[in-house]
Amino acid sequence: MSEWIWSSSALILLVAALRYLFRGKISLRLQYAVWALVLLRLLIPFSVFEVPETAVSRMPEMVEQTVSRLPALHAVPGDTAAANPAVTGNFGSISPLEILRSVWYCGMAFTAGAFILSNCSFYMRLRRTRRAIDADCRLPVYTAEGLPSPCMLLGKVYITYETQNDPASLRHVLAHECAHFRHLDGLWSALRCTCLIVHWYNPLVWWAAALSKRDGELACDE
Repeated sequence: MSEWIWSSSALILLVAALRYLFRGKISLRLQYAVWALVLLRLLIPFSVFEVPETAVSRMPEMVEQTVSRLPALHAVPGDTAAANPAVTGNFGSISPLEILRSVWYCGMAFTAGAFILSNCSFYMRLRRTRRAIDADCRLPVYTAEGLPSPCMLLGKVYITYETQNDPASLRHVLAHECAHFRHLDGLWSALRCTCLIVHWYNPLVWWAAALSKRDGELACDE
């Protein structure tokens, strides 16, 4: 688990550095595509190469063997913990690793619930206020109230009323959203959210998600 976290974080920093060094020297679509390496590492928990077993990696096993060789402690008067083995066993059965795993699962559940609630409420608001318009576009186009900017959701394009009344802006917006559709950005967005759910504790993953989303927008502009 720790190797997964450290290698993913190192890869994020590497891709972000390459993104800065090669800015303006490579196409924006290639710059966006490089984030697929980070995506794969975040979704694949194991390493392709096996790490040799060292004394450090065997430390928990060595400690357990050492403890097992220690003489058993006898109960003394007034020692309720020793007098009641059930209490001692229940307390000792909860390891720090299990506690961290439970916290991780709870964080994933909370993050997933927040994403689902946010997206569902946004979609229902669009459904209530949307109105279909006739536009030269391969995708269904709607206007909707309260949109901060045009967007594509579930294969449908939603635009603002200001965009609808500006033919030049409308043409550019539709071309941009169709580029999102061709790039399968709906799928990449879902995978990006999956990475955030699994790695909710890592601020570098949230930073990588923001950068990759920005690069996706720039790739569509290009």
